[in-house]
Amino acid sequence: MKNEIAYDAYENIVFVGEAKKGKDYFCPSCHEKLVFKNSGKTGPGSRCAHFSHIGGSDCNESSLHAIFKHETVKILRGCLNEEKPFVVELACRDCGVVHKLNLISGIISVEEELSLGTNCPRPDVALINENKEVVAVMEIVVEHEPEEKALTYYKKNNILIFKYYPQEHDLNDMMPRLQVPVFSYHCYDCNVRAYRDSYRDYSRLRLPRRNWILERGKWKRKHRL
Repeated sequence: MKNEIAYDAYENIVFVGEAKKGKDYFCPSCHEKLVFKNSGKTGPGSRCAHFSHIGGSDCNESSLHAIFKHETVKILRGCLNEEKPFVVELACRDCGVVHKLNLISGIISVEEELSLGTNCPRPDVALINENKEVVAVMEIVVEHEPEEKALTYYKKNNILIFKYYPQEHDLNDMMPRLQVPVFSYHCYDCNVRAYRDSYRDYSRLRLPRRNWILERGKWKRKHRL
């Protein structure tokens, strides 16, 4: 696989246009050493500059996917260590109203490619609460969507799914992209409307209080940012 992004010896992101021959570069996925190749030629038959594995390699993860995943974990762990909120914007898919949520409220650890068990998915990034439960995952979509069996597993276990579709230029400043995930979200008013419409006998209807939100299938008090 041709790579156009790599890490240097200090895990700084290096784009192929910034690379220089003779310096050490490493694969963001398998961490093996890469060689920077640039013939300097143009025209028919010439090859674009790129990073290449030394010898044979079965590494098949794109550099963009690997780096975005690694950097996301670094950012979230940094927020946890400094006790800072990580606020994302969620737009209701029905009315379009945008709400803000501290994604790491109640989270004590963030893991990359965490094994959830035999024949279970390995989410790109997993958010774990104090009970050691995975309550949310972040899937980085570059070449293909998460498999249907993974989505089914998350839904069955009430695990929230936040998806991201990064581009190479997002690596220059990841926060704007991370703060606007793709997420199936219903705001309070739309939830109440759906809740109300599901009842034929309105006299028996008990509406949730306004300072509550629907979270993991249950109504809970709003998180404070």
